[in-house]
Order: sequence, then structure tokens, then C-alpha cells
Amino acid sequence: WAASRAIDYLYTLDNVNKQQIALTGLSRNGKMALWTAAYDERITAVVPISGGTGGENPFRYTADKFNNETVELLTWYRPHWLHPRLRFFVGRESKIPVDQNSLMALVAPRGLMLTSSITESAGNHWGIEQAYLSARKAYDFLGAGDKIAIDLRNGLHSPAARDIERYLDFFDYAFGRGDIKPENKLYFDYNFSKWLGISGERIDPLSYPVKGTGELLMNNSGKAINDIQGWRLKSDAVRKEIVRMLGDEPPSIGPGEQPDYKREVVGLPRTGQDIKSEPFLFGTLYTKNNASAASVNKKLPVVIYLHEYVYAMGYARSGDIINRLANEGFAVFAFDQTGFGTRIEEGRLFYERFPHWSKMGRMVADVRWSVDALSVLDYIDPQKIYVAGYSLGGSVALHSAALDERIAGVISVCGFTPMRTNLPGKTAEGIYEYSHLHGLIPRLGFFAGTVNRIPYDFDEILGCIAPRPVLIIAPSWDQYADTDDIKECVNEVRKVYGLYKNSDKPELIIPDDYNRFSPDMKEIMVSWAKDNLY
Repeated sequence: WAASRAIDYLYTLDNVNKQQIALTGLSRNGKMALWTAAYDERITAVVPISGGTGGENPFRYTADKFNNETVELLTWYRPHWLHPRLRFFVGRESKIPVDQNSLMALVAPRGLMLTSSITESAGNHWGIEQAYLSARKAYDFLGAGDKIAIDLRNGLHSPAARDIERYLDFFDYAFGRGDIKPENKLYFDYNFSKWLGISGERIDPLSYPVKGTGELLMNNSGKAINDIQGWRLKSDAVRKEIVRMLGDEPPSIGPGEQPDYKREVVGLPRTGQDIKSEPFLFGTLYTKNNASAASVNKKLPVVIYLHEYVYAMGYARSGDIINRLANEGFAVFAFDQTGFGTRIEEGRLFYERFPHWSKMGRMVADVRWSVDALSVLDYIDPQKIYVAGYSLGGSVALHSAALDERIAGVISVCGFTPMRTNLPGKTAEGIYEYSHLHGLIPRLGFFAGTVNRIPYDFDEILGCIAPRPVLIIAPSWDQYADTDDIKECVNEVRKVYGLYKNSDKPELIIPDDYNRFSPDMKEIMVSWAKDNLY
């Protein structure tokens, strides 16, 4: 309202070109700039700078699994920014009837540049790119595709003078008085169709059999599996299917030590003064102070902790769970997964470099290399190497443990929902989360219309982990999962554990909560780890 009143005033001045009025603002003023331009057509061009949630980042990509400026945070910590009714959508952001891509489309065909830093803590440049690609359709439809731009800079929340120069260049370009075009560099220029063109791959889903629930303890001949030997034969076949879907891993000597100056930009998790940290491989190894010296006669158990979809920050937002685990006597190893935090650029051209591999395959390889390195440390117990994670991290943890028997146990929080029953529309993202949105397992995209033919599912993954301990935390209001399907999956897996005389495992806890890693869930995780893994 105030911005439009300022334009009212500008319209009264004879020395103002009314066809060349631009608007910009930083942070909450970036939000304001975008909203104003959507409703005031007197604005010729707008550059909302690092507006975050309510600005250039869609609400549905600010859910807790992205760990940025969430709708929950805005509605209780910044209640004066947006209307309180937005809080009704906390935990079900995908149900919001409109989103920022639609708001951006209202600016068309006038000039719009979306800009943010790829490493600012409240940002999510992956989500911003999704909004840009969507809004660009409206611009293209109106014949104004050159009037929408995206400028994802390095740095933190506030832009530098060099960044402001590009914003002014865009205003000149939108006004028709300059020729410097925006670069429009994308960091997540992935879609399933593009991958098909790069890889040339084709899979006929109809060549795979339909598989339903209740078939876990049946072999390929349809006969019941009644003993451990029979299950091991099937689990070997399941692992081959997992590896096939993860793609063709190229030869490697492993990562080795990887110091990175971007660590200083992204930052490290906030840990207590009594927690020791040291660089290790491509991440950081945490222990209680003097733990390694005090463990000459008792080696430490270690948890490899895998972060969620925190594109800008990677594991830098994992300080609380690292503190909790380390204070209970666990060593904790955390690192940025490929495409996140300090490794954003690594993910940008991943499929141009490895068209027949997958990002999930690379993430699983990183876990395997971590196990290699941790198992030879003199103060780490190689028999007590565990993997835990939330959201994306929970899924990577399960895939890793299924393929690597050296991993002694797993904790997965909001890490999966069965895929073969995840029909389109049943959950917020379906299997598109893996195949189309984040490009984790592109080959799953061939099964988008026939999910009951997917070659492997999480019941088989969990079965491959048996008889090792597993904790699954699956909140009942998770918009990305179906709790009833998870219950049925775990009940089937317990039959596999029953072959090992341990039919009460894996352990499933269903809090009355939405998809987030709450303090209560962290307490459940750490308490269970102390009782079952230490």
C-alpha cells in the first residue's frame, strides 16, 4: 500500500518518466516489492532481493524438510509480515491454493528478476528455480520470455555492490535503454525429459511384474520363504535391483581429504563448547571433548548423520542433533551431500558428467566411503558404525544400510513412504520426489504411471537390513507419506525379522505431528540410540 502511494506521488512529478518506474527491496522489503509489483501495473520492473518465504521462494518449498524460513517460523516469529491464516497450512504447505509462481505470473509481461544467494541460511535456491521455471511459462505465453530473469549470487543475505550493478543492468534492459542481458544461470537445471535426452535411456515398465503388499516373503517363483537362507537369496536379488536403479557408478579411489574455502561461507553447525570438531574427509567429525583419549580401552560408536533437503546450508543446520548424540557418547560424522551446501556446484552438471549414474547413487557412495574411513580410526569401533537421517537423509540412510552390511543400525525420520502404493495425488510429491523434482533416482521416472511395477520398495530395503536394529519415526500428519502404508510395510518387514527370531523389530514410532524433526523426535532418536546402539 505504501509503495503504491509513493508511485501516486511520482506520477505528480513532471520530471518522472512514468513508463520507467522500478521497485526493489531486500529481505522483508523484497517480499513487499514482489507483492506490490503483482498488483500495481504502473511498476515497469521489479527486483525482489532475497525475499525468501513470501517472496521468491514458494511456500510449498519452505516446509521443514527444506529447513529454511518456514511458514511456521514466519507465523509465530514474524506474525506482522503475513496474515495469521497462513498458519493453517503449517505441515501441509502443498495445500495452499496459490503460490509464489502464480504471484510472479501476475507481474508478466513486465520485468521481473528473482535474486537470492545460494548460501544464505533462510533461502532455498532450488525452490526459487522451480518458481522461476513455472512463472516463465506465463511470460513465454505473453511473448515476453526475455523480461523474466533469475540471478543467484554467491555470498550471504545482503548483496554487494557488484550484485547491485546487475540489478541496475536489468532495470535498464527492461526499460529498453540497455543491452546487457541477464545470464539466468541455473544450479538445478534438471528435469526428467532433459535427462532422457542426455542419457538416451529407456525402460519399459510393463516388462516388470506387478508387485503388491504381502509378497515380501515370496520368491520369484511365487513360493513362500520360510528360512534365513531363502531370504538371503531374495535379498541378494533385491540389492541387485537397487544398484540397477541407482545407476552405473564410475570407478573411483574415494574422496580423500577435501578442504574447501566455501566452508567458511556456509559455516559449521553450532555445537557446545564441550564438543570437539575436526575436519574429516569432506565433512566434520564430532566427539565429546577428550572422548578419543578416554577411549583407549573402549572405542566409540559413531553415527553418520545425513541432513535433509537444506540446499543452501547442507549439514550446517544440524547442530542440535549433533550435540545430543555427542553428549551421549557417540562420535558423529556429518557432511554436505552432493548438490548441497559447499557442494552445490558439484550437483549442477551431475547428469552431464554421469548420465547413467544417479545423485542418490553418489550419496550412497559417500556413505560407503565414510564407513571405509571411519572404520580404520583407532578410537572408533568398526562394529558400531550407524547411519541416521531426517527426510532425504533418512532415505539415503536406508538405501546405504541395505547395500552395506558394515552399517550396524539405522535411524530414519520421515525418510520414506512405500513407493508401489504411492499413487499420484496420494502424497504431496509421490515418487516424483525422486525422479522428477530433485533428480535423485531418474530411472524411477519410467514407473511414474505404473508405480506397482517399481523394481524394489522400502519393505525390501528394510528386509535387506535385517536383523540389524532399525528405528523408524513416521509422524501421522506427514504430507509426504502415508502412515497406513508405512504401518503395513513395517508389519511385513517384521516377518523377515521373525526369521531371525526378532519379530518385534524394526521399531516404528508414529508421533501425532507433521513432517519435521521436532525436539521430541530428536529425544526419541537419541534415547533409542543410547538403549539400542551404544
